[in-house]
Amino acid sequence: MNTKAKIYTALSLLVSTYSFSQAGPGGVTTDNEIWLKAENSSYIDAGTSLGTDNSLIQQWNDVSGNGNNALQSNGSYQPKLKTNAINGYSALNFDGDNDRILATGIGQNGQVSLFVVLQATSFDSNTRGIIQAGPSGTAFSDQINDKSIGMWATNGNIWGRGIESDGTVHSFSKTGGIKLLGNTSYIITQDYNGTDIIQSVNATVSETLGYDGTLKDFSDFGIGKQSATSFKGDIAEVILYTRALNLAETTIVENYLSAKYGTALDAS
Repeated sequence: MNTKAKIYTALSLLVSTYSFSQAGPGGVTTDNEIWLKAENSSYIDAGTSLGTDNSLIQQWNDVSGNGNNALQSNGSYQPKLKTNAINGYSALNFDGDNDRILATGIGQNGQVSLFVVLQATSFDSNTRGIIQAGPSGTAFSDQINDKSIGMWATNGNIWGRGIESDGTVHSFSKTGGIKLLGNTSYIITQDYNGTDIIQSVNATVSETLGYDGTLKDFSDFGIGKQSATSFKGDIAEVILYTRALNLAETTIVENYLSAKYGTALDAS
């Protein structure tokens, strides 16, 4: 999937605002490993009591059907639920200090597609962790070789990394990607398709890297932190597939997120 030229008008007919509750994001279900959406899935305990506005969240339930819930038992690290955060939908708010939440037992086979919906009041020079996945016990490590895939923002520049099975590191530039603005929602897509790692913002390709089709195994899937720095802002939805989606499927998922969160996509 080397091109992001997409016929959004036609494919958006497949994804309406009435499809948000159906199985799979936009109906794309095959190999959907994680689907976290803040509304009606964020709990103040181990999955019994739903959070309300400003609640600390202990468990973010996976609605993919795989039970890959994201958990944080330490109250000092728990993000807060914000209702009506993005286009009327809820999000988890990370404080930029210690907040983080973790899903475990995740698998992949060298190809993944990752989607994140986020916004922040502003971005600073710290490398703000959005997603960081690695082997068991390493999701929030500051060591490069402990990571498999990652998505971060520095000075508002979205970037990331993929590490091959042999340890070869492929990193996007901290300064060359699309720059994010404050108080604006974004759909960030990372596609590891076996040949390229493609990172896009609102369906516009930000950067592309080549890789050998393998990814270092990961089972930890950390959200909201990398190394010593957590994300400072809202994350509304996180979707992971354990294969690279094709062009039509990617377009459908991005249109689902665009319609839901009111985020305009590039239709060039």
